Amino acid sequence: MRFLLRARFAVLSLALGVASFGLASSVAALPTAYSAAEIHGWVVDAETKKPLEGVHVVAQWILQTGIIHGEHVVRLQILEAVTDMVGHYTLPAWGPKAPPPFSRLEWGFDPILGFFKPGYVPDGRSNYDPPPANEADMSQRISLWNRRTIALEPFHGTAATWATYLSDIQISLAWGAATPGPVGRINDYWKQMPQFVLAIVEQRNLLPGDLRNLVRDLKTWNVTESQLRTLVKEGRTR
Repeated sequence: MRFLLRARFAVLSLALGVASFGLASSVAALPTAYSAAEIHGWVVDAETKKPLEGVHVVAQWILQTGIIHGEHVVRLQILEAVTDMVGHYTLPAWGPKAPPPFSRLEWGFDPILGFFKPGYVPDGRSNYDPPPANEADMSQRISLWNRRTIALEPFHGTAATWATYLSDIQISLAWGAATPGPVGRINDYWKQMPQFVLAIVEQRNLLPGDLRNLVRDLKTWNVTESQLRTLVKEGRTR
C-alpha cells in the first residue's frame, strides 16, 4: 500500500502512542544491550523506475519505556544517510548499546525507516508483524528492508497537503518532544539526523505563511537554523 494507506508515516505515529507489550512481566529476559546489522538499499522513482539521488533516509530504533503504560519516545539509536547517484544508501552496523532501565526494543521499532525527498510523497517502512517467537531475546536487530528497493511516488498535491506531510514526518521524528521521566527534557535527536531535519526545515521555509504555522520550527528543539547548518557542514567534512 502507498504512503496514505500506511497512514502517512503514521505507521510510526499510531504505533508511537500504543503500548503493545507488558514490560514488567518480561524485563528479566530482556537483552542487556542491543546491536544492529548494516542496512543498505536503493530508492527509485515509482513512475520512471529510475534511481533517485538525494533521498534523505533515517533509521530509528525506538524503545518502549515505562512499566505500566509504555511510551515510544526514547530512541536507542538514530542513523541517517542520503542516496547517491544510483539511488543507493548505507546505514552502518552499530552496537552493542545498553538501553535505559525498564525499556526494550519491540518488533517493528527495530528499526523504523523514513524516506524523504522534496517533490516526492514521503514514505516509511518497519518490520512487519508477527514477530519471531524469540523476538524478546534478540540482541541483534535487523531490518527486513535491507537489500531492497523502495519506490517513491512523485508528489502532485497542494501546498496544504505538503504541509500535512511535513507535520506527519515531524511527529515520526519526535520533533521537539519531551523524553519521559520525572523531569521531562526536550530530546536532542536532531543532532543524530541533522541533514534530514534540515531538509524538513527548508521545505517549511518555502510554505506560504498561513501554512507554515502547521509545521513546527526549530524553536521546539531549542536550536537555531544556523546551529543546525553548522552541524551538517561539520558532518560532511569529517
